[in-house]
Formats: sequence, C-alpha cells, structure tokens
Amino acid sequence: EIANAWKDEDTGVFCKGKADYRNGKTLIDLKTTSDGSFYGFSNSCKKYGYDRQSAFYMDGFGCDEFLFITQEKERPYNVSIFYASDEFIERGRQEYRVKSSYPRQIRWQSRRLQSEAL
Repeated sequence: EIANAWKDEDTGVFCKGKADYRNGKTLIDLKTTSDGSFYGFSNSCKKYGYDRQSAFYMDGFGCDEFLFITQEKERPYNVSIFYASDEFIERGRQEYRVKSSYPRQIRWQSRRLQSEAL
C-alpha cells in the first residue's frame, strides 16, 4: 500500500488515502468480488461507490489512469482487469466534490444563522 495526504485546492479539505499499487501515472486497486464478470463488477462499483474512490485517488495521487484487478471470492477464483473510463471517473469526481463540500456548506450556514440571531 502507498499512503498519501493532500489538500484539495477547490474545497480546502485535507484528504488522505491508501492505494494498493502505483505504476507511474497509473493507480491499481485490488478488489475481491463475488462476481468478476463485467456486469457483476459494475454492480459492485455502483453499490460501493468505486467511481468516487477512483476519481478521489486519481486526483490526490496525481495519476491519469485507474484500473481494478478483481479476484472472485470462490472457486475458480477468476481474475479480471477493468480500466476505469473517463466517464466513470468524471461521474465519481462530481459526486465526491459535492460530498466534500458539505462541511464547508454547514460551517457557512452555521455562521449565517448565528449572525441572523444577533
């Protein structure tokens, strides 16, 4: 694992993450799955937010490409490789940026409510 910490320039939020492996500008994430087929792993991506995770890590680690290597949890333990598409990454980036702005919005609303109470 490779640990990294950074400050998101857009939100000012301090972030951290651990990538399984990095090869140049490519991040590689190892996942176990119950279904290593394209459709099975696509469902896991939706269920667990892998699009957000991959975009967040790519931005934080300064990488251009992200891929998943999956291994099924049961025999025959099939292994698959999935490359994250540009659309997949952009959708995840939009989601994590909205979620990372929540603390800032809450602080702003809290200050506004305090000033209105005066």
